[in-house]
Amino acid sequence: MMRKQILLVALLAGLIATICYACSKGGGSSDPQPDNGFDKAAMLTNYADNLVIPGYTAMQSKVQDLDADIGTFLATPTDAGLQSAKAALKEAYLQFERIAVNQYGPAETYLLVNFLNTFPADTTKINANIQSGSYDFTSAGTVDQQGLSALDYLLAETGALQQFTGGNAAARKKYTQDIVARIKSLVDKTLADWKNTYRAQFVSNTRTDVGSPIGYLVNQFAYEMDQLKGPRIGWPFGKQSGGTVFADKCEVLLLRHLQSVGNRESEQLA
Repeated sequence: MMRKQILLVALLAGLIATICYACSKGGGSSDPQPDNGFDKAAMLTNYADNLVIPGYTAMQSKVQDLDADIGTFLATPTDAGLQSAKAALKEAYLQFERIAVNQYGPAETYLLVNFLNTFPADTTKINANIQSGSYDFTSAGTVDQQGLSALDYLLAETGALQQFTGGNAAARKKYTQDIVARIKSLVDKTLADWKNTYRAQFVSNTRTDVGSPIGYLVNQFAYEMDQLKGPRIGWPFGKQSGGTVFADKCEVLLLRHLQSVGNRESEQLA
C-alpha cells in the first residue's frame, strides 16, 4: 500500500511539474492554458462539492464530538472520561489530516493549519499560560500553544488526569476549554465561508494563473510534498537540516497525511 502511494505521488509530482511549467509560461496575469476541451469548471465543482465542503463538514462534526466529550470529562474528571476525550481527539486529528491539503481560500484566511496543527506544541509556554491565565489565541505568536497538538499534550501527558484534579485544575480546565472553543470557531467560520461565498468564486474561476483556484490546488500540492519530505521527514532524521536531528518534529499522523494528499489527487484524476 505504501509503495503504491509513493508511486502515485511520484507520478503526480511529474504532472504537477508539467502544469507548473506551463502555467509559468506567458507571465503576467494572462491565462496561458488553453481549454483543450477539458471542463475545468466541472473539475472545480467536483472538488468543492464532493471533497472540500464534505471534508470540512465532517471536521465540524468531529470537533462537535470533541467539544462534547471534553466538556463531559472536564465537568467530572475520570479515567473513563479522559479516554473518551482522547478518542474524540484522535478522530478529529485524523479528519484534520484529510482536509489539511485544502489550505486555500477561507482556510488560508483563517490560517487554519497554523492554528490547528503547529507541532510540536510548546509545552513550556502552555504551562506558563495556564499558570498566568493570560494568553491570546488570535495572536500568530501562540500557534504552538493551541490547536490539536496542544490538546494532545494536555490530555496525553504523564499524569494528565491528576493535572485536571489537582490544585491548578480550574486554570487547566479553562485553558483546555478555550482551545476547543478556538478550534470550533475556526472550523465553523471556514466551512461557513465555503458554503456562503467562496464556493461560487472557486467554481467560476477557471483560470490557471497564480491566485486562481487551479493555481491554489497545484501550489498547495507542491507545498504539502515539500513539507512531507522536509520538515516532517527530513528534519526529524537529520536530513535537509544540516545534520541536526529534530526528533520532536516527527508527526505521528504523517502516513495518514501522505495518503490524504495522494488520494485527493488520484480522486480528481480518476
